[in-house]
Amino acid sequence: MKMLSSTTNRGTTAAAGVLTLVIIAVMGCGGGGSGSPGSGGGSGTGAGGAGNSGTTNTLCSLDERYGGFSIQLINEAGNDPFASINGGVRNGVLPSEVWQQKGAAMGPCRLIVGPMIVCTTPCTNPQICAGQNQCITSPTYQNLGAVTISGVGTSAITIDPSQNFYTSSLVNPYPPFAPGAAVRLQAAGATGPAFSLDSVGIEPLAFAGSGLTLTNGQPFAFTWTPPATAGTARILATVEIGHHGGVAAQIDCDLPDTGSAEIPGALVTALMAEGVNGYPTLTLTRRATVSTNVGGGCVDLVVASPVEREITACPAPGSCIVSCPDIGVATGCPASQTCKAGHTCG
Repeated sequence: MKMLSSTTNRGTTAAAGVLTLVIIAVMGCGGGGSGSPGSGGGSGTGAGGAGNSGTTNTLCSLDERYGGFSIQLINEAGNDPFASINGGVRNGVLPSEVWQQKGAAMGPCRLIVGPMIVCTTPCTNPQICAGQNQCITSPTYQNLGAVTISGVGTSAITIDPSQNFYTSSLVNPYPPFAPGAAVRLQAAGATGPAFSLDSVGIEPLAFAGSGLTLTNGQPFAFTWTPPATAGTARILATVEIGHHGGVAAQIDCDLPDTGSAEIPGALVTALMAEGVNGYPTLTLTRRATVSTNVGGGCVDLVVASPVEREITACPAPGSCIVSCPDIGVATGCPASQTCKAGHTCG
C-alpha cells in the first residue's frame, strides 16, 4: 500500500479482517482486555511454541499478532445458517491493525482507536507506511501448508491455501459441534511454521437487540440469551457509531456470558466525541479463544458466534441521528433534509 504525500491515515475497522468481523469485531484487541478490529481480543497473549496447543481464553496482543483463524457461526435472517472458516498468518505485524486504548478502561470496557499512520513522502511498493514517516516492507501471508480442522462437522476438514490465505464453509450439520466439544486446528507448515491450536465448540448466540438507544452521557444496557450450560466462552461487545464516516473508534467490552451488561455513560460520551455517523451498531460475539507464539509472532484461533444489530445513537437526549442509504438524496430522510456524508440526514 502507498500512503499519499502529506496524508494522515487512521486505520479503519476490518470486521472479521481476516475476519472482517473479525476479525475486527469478532476478534477484538488482545493483550489483557477487550478487543479491536482486525485482530484478537480476550485477555493476555498466547504462550507456547510451534506445535503446542497454546493457552486458552487468550488472544494475541495486537502489536505481536501475525495472524490467526476464525470459525464463525453465521445465522442471518433469510439465509441458511453455516459455519465460516477463515484465516492466515503473515510474516510480521500489520501496522494498520495495531489499535490502541484511549483513556482509562471502565470495568470490562474501553475505548479503542485506530493508529495514526503518517508518511509525508510516499513509501515505495512493496513498502507501506507504518507510523510517523516510517516505511516498512509490507507483511505478507505465508504458506502454512495444509490446514486441518477437526471437531467441526462429521469429519476433519483440510484446507489448502489460496494466495496463502485459507477459507472454507460448512452448511451441515449446523451447529457443527456441541458446546464444549474439542476443536483443533493444525497447520502442517511450509514456508510458514507448523503449529496447532485447541479450542472448544460454543452454543450459537441468541441476541434480539431491538429498540436499543445509545445516548450521550447515559449508561447503555443490553441483554442476550445466556448459554443453556455455562462454559468457558465469553462475550465481546462492540459499539461502533462512526464507521460510515471513516471514524476508526469503538467501545469493546470483554464480558462474562451471563446475559446482561451495561456500558458506563462516561465511556459513551468518550465514543460520541470521536464522531457519530450513520448506521451505528452493537455487535455481540460469543467466543472461545486460544493463542500461541510461533515464528517470532503470535497466532490465535477464535470459535465465534457474532450477531450485529443496528442501534439508535443520540448525541443529546431526544436528539438522535437518522441514517440514510444514499448521499445527496432525500431517501429515508425527514422532509426538507437530504443524506449527508457519513450517511446521516440533515
